Amino acid sequence: MPIVSAVLYTREERRSDLLQVLESDSRIDVGPIANDRVPVVVDSQDRAEDKAVWRSLEMHPDVLRIELVFAEFSDVHQEVS
Repeated sequence: MPIVSAVLYTREERRSDLLQVLESDSRIDVGPIANDRVPVVVDSQDRAEDKAVWRSLEMHPDVLRIELVFAEFSDVHQEVS
């Protein structure tokens, strides 16, 4: 299970929609918010799900930038094609 933590840089004045999205997703834990920064930890079942979660956050209009803090993939098996 990939576990990735990051800081989302947001539009402070329009953050409520983003916070609703984050808090409604059981794979995402939200840390203490500081100014325009929202710390998150994503715990997904596999690499494909992890990519999908991060892609959706990248596409959210209130996310300006995502800064990676930590990534743990030790129990993810590499797919060989």
